Amino acid sequence: MPTEPTWVQQVGELYLVPILHGRVEFCRPLRQAIRELHPDHIALELPQGLESLFGQAVQRFPLLSLITAASFSEEGDNDQGAPMWRIEPTDPFCEALRTALELGIPFSFVDDFQSGYPTGVDRLPDPYLVTGLGAQRYYETCLKLWNSPNPDPRQAIDAKREEAMAYRLQRLKSKGRIVFVGGMKHVDPMLKLLERPLEIAENPARPLPALKIYHPSLRTVRTLADEIPFVTTLYELQRGGPGQESAWASPLVESPGAETKVAPEDPTLDRKSVFGALEKLLGMKVASEEQSLSPDQMKRLNAYLKSLNPESWTPPSFDDADSPPEEAPNETPEGEGRFFTFKDTNQRRAEMLEEYQRLNGICRTAEGCIDRQLVYRELLKLAGRFYNENTGETFKDWQFTNLNTFSRRYAVLQGKLIPGLLPMIYSARACVDHNFAYEFWDLATFYPWQQDTAPDASTFDFDGKELEIDGLRLRHFQFQRTFPRLRQSVSRMPLPERQSPTDDPNDWSGAFESGRICSYPPEDIVIEDYGRYLQKKAIRVQSEAHSRTEPFTTSLLDGIDMRTTLRNWADGQKLYVREEKKIQGGTGSVVMVFDDDAGTNTYPWCITWHGEHDQESDMAFYATDRRKKVVGPGIARCEYGGLLLSYPPRRLSNVWNDPHYRGAKTKAEVLLFAAIDYCLDKHILYVASEAPRSYFFSLAQRFGKKLVYLPIGTLSPTSLERIRVFHVLAGHRYREIAGNFIW
Repeated sequence: MPTEPTWVQQVGELYLVPILHGRVEFCRPLRQAIRELHPDHIALELPQGLESLFGQAVQRFPLLSLITAASFSEEGDNDQGAPMWRIEPTDPFCEALRTALELGIPFSFVDDFQSGYPTGVDRLPDPYLVTGLGAQRYYETCLKLWNSPNPDPRQAIDAKREEAMAYRLQRLKSKGRIVFVGGMKHVDPMLKLLERPLEIAENPARPLPALKIYHPSLRTVRTLADEIPFVTTLYELQRGGPGQESAWASPLVESPGAETKVAPEDPTLDRKSVFGALEKLLGMKVASEEQSLSPDQMKRLNAYLKSLNPESWTPPSFDDADSPPEEAPNETPEGEGRFFTFKDTNQRRAEMLEEYQRLNGICRTAEGCIDRQLVYRELLKLAGRFYNENTGETFKDWQFTNLNTFSRRYAVLQGKLIPGLLPMIYSARACVDHNFAYEFWDLATFYPWQQDTAPDASTFDFDGKELEIDGLRLRHFQFQRTFPRLRQSVSRMPLPERQSPTDDPNDWSGAFESGRICSYPPEDIVIEDYGRYLQKKAIRVQSEAHSRTEPFTTSLLDGIDMRTTLRNWADGQKLYVREEKKIQGGTGSVVMVFDDDAGTNTYPWCITWHGEHDQESDMAFYATDRRKKVVGPGIARCEYGGLLLSYPPRRLSNVWNDPHYRGAKTKAEVLLFAAIDYCLDKHILYVASEAPRSYFFSLAQRFGKKLVYLPIGTLSPTSLERIRVFHVLAGHRYREIAGNFIW
């Protein structure tokens, strides 16, 4: 005699297994129960007559399927809508049917087809409790809720269904040991009905609508899946294995510069052509007969000129004098490593197989069931890693903590312990940004085995707005669940028609060979506004440092100091007033240091920019190499290591080649030297994680200035992240298309 699981309800040779529809928490216990009970027949709470369709759909695993109407009209279906069943490995009914097919156990469906069944939501404890409490205690808790009086329009319909299913189960007793898999809400009423013989006049079977198996496209799975596809993948990978190797082969990403190019024949390099090329690089008018160099020769000539350093002084290396000289970096071959492209989950298939196998080992309970909380934790970490690779931003620990807190409270508002996919996406967008939310959504909704088409079924395609089946677009077909489109795909706009001879549409970084660069105006506005905010903050910090507080006597001075008053209220109930000292002068230079880059050379690009108009400051900064991350034609994404804002504009020379700053030990000190040298106002603000050397405070004092240090930790991390990343364009004409490539 096999050992029956405690949560299975028994009446003679009938075993009723209570489950919840579409919940993966019940799949593994259900499969174990069927194997332990060794039934002779399995009955399922599904409409009679659909056994063949469901069997065919389950045999398509790991491919997902949909069973719905076989034909549609462009006007949509009737007001009641078309029936739809999602065939997924994580649905307990599909798991029971799959196990029956594997073990060769006959099965049948015992429910009636219900058209126009009223919709409703059962207020149940979060099914995640099954992971910790077990199925038996969870079932007992649900029974207490259902026994309380609660008017529901579905009760009358459910009562007829339960009586019909109980009658059909009694008729199946002749087949031997029967296992019935049904909804948890129906099991207890059916137990009471099965205690006595039932005699029901079977009504003629209601004709089923014409139904058909469809193959949902990948974006349809992302939108209409009952279970989170990431969880489905973990379950299916352990249940059915990785499947065909083709499902895990990452598509090849062709580099736009990898095409073989035929070198043009070089014309003779005479004196006239070389001088004509130099005049063209300087922006001078050149006669056509004096310009005979090919574009490749122009590029090589420009690269050679840019490699020349002034003989008067070599910029400081900021390295230790005893350290060995660095080897010259190898030149990157053309078309290799010069382009930056987003990698979505589809392009990481081989990597994802290793991640799925790793997570299957750590995201399960002691009984082997999937632990949804552990899955969410690892999913966030994995999304954070892909977020860093795609954007260069870091998913920080405090963001991880805030996201967990926000999503947990969101779940409590919905009466759950664990949030669903949509609340998690909202939490990711609110606590990090849209890009992280997109990475999380892309990872959570990816199902590796699903392709857009399949040879054995018609395609079912739904983009969140309109439904397309077999090429027919239906505008009025609605589902209960829709999904927000967080980020539209970027439309690649062509370059302007006006192009220089050195432009190569296949090489995005080739636009920088001309030597012309400029900034992106929306980012200029952000950095200038933040610079003005820091100027005011420096004066405010100085004013607060020189203010004094005293007990109120005859004058309120500059107002009541509420903090001091409340702190000393218990000592004598005195009012304290505050006198603020007015600071003379403004802030002429602002230095912000995110990373002093001492000995790492993470930020090798050092440059000085002039403001384009009177509303902009001059800027000197060191940043990441603009050639490392080219995100569009003539558009590079960089990150500041440190920057200097100097007011008024158009005064700053090249601070990186100034021999007067030889005493600087780091790039940040070069900026501070220049800030003191070019400051026209009283104050100089230095924002960094550490205060500068005392030498700089003395130097500023000798120039009649005051150096103000502000710890960078006192500023908003969100604002700092926003201004730290910037984009460099290869000329003003790229500004009109830059918005399509900047995220």
